[in-house]
Amino acid sequence: MSVAVTDSVSGVSIADATLGVAQSGSHTDSLTFTSPPPLRSGGSTLGAFTVTLDHTGYAQWRRDNVMVTQQGTCGNVIPVQVSARMQPQP
Repeated sequence: MSVAVTDSVSGVSIADATLGVAQSGSHTDSLTFTSPPPLRSGGSTLGAFTVTLDHTGYAQWRRDNVMVTQQGTCGNVIPVQVSARMQPQP
């Protein structure tokens, strides 16, 4: 999956300083930073995932039941695109 992480107020990407995981059952993948474009990406299996993101100064972001369901002709997982607009904490 590919997660575009932005500040919900300014819309600026904060992916580079955000930590994240995608969990499906007992399987957990760390989301790594990739650029360009600035994203957090990971997950190499099919299934329903819970995605959790943490960034200092922001409320934790979580989305349940992110479905990764498609494979390419070679058996590779086709990443689902997720947008995460993180809320700054006062």
